[in-house]
Amino acid sequence: MNKKKIGILLGVFILIIVGVVCISILTKPNGKTTESRCEILQNLPGRYNWNIISEIDFEEYIICGISSDYSDGIAFFEPVGNGKYKLLKEYHIRKGNGMSDYLTVNGTEYLFLWINNPEFAYAEIVFIDEEGKPTNSEKIKVTSNKNFVVYTEFDSQQGDYAITFYNSEGYEIKK
Repeated sequence: MNKKKIGILLGVFILIIVGVVCISILTKPNGKTTESRCEILQNLPGRYNWNIISEIDFEEYIICGISSDYSDGIAFFEPVGNGKYKLLKEYHIRKGNGMSDYLTVNGTEYLFLWINNPEFAYAEIVFIDEEGKPTNSEKIKVTSNKNFVVYTEFDSQQGDYAITFYNSEGYEIKK
């Protein structure tokens, strides 16, 4: 083979590689839409077929209530510019259990709560000390609407907390 044919083959090979890389970059989910965020979740390791049940905009973040066949969870997406989002973190537990996770935004901590149950109307939070005793005299009530993730300000210095989820009639939702 002469040098000219080798150069042409090498050039074609480089163009193919550049094309594959460009297509890969252009088709990578960017988090701009619910569908794109769902695709980001689908690409996580594990055998979870995640669906986004609800989303809320919080400050510049998008917080999602997510569900699969075996687990429910909360996913936090942070902005990366130009309307794009990346997955910051995701927390999940066995299906049907209420869950919580926290996020610090602009120096303030927030506790996010969600239970994948259409009857979920509100949650009560009680902060507890190392002995399991309440540290505050009143319960913090967080109201939900349409099964969305809910939140309240949170001070991790207060220690641990207990959460009880309720339906609209005031009955505890059993986990």
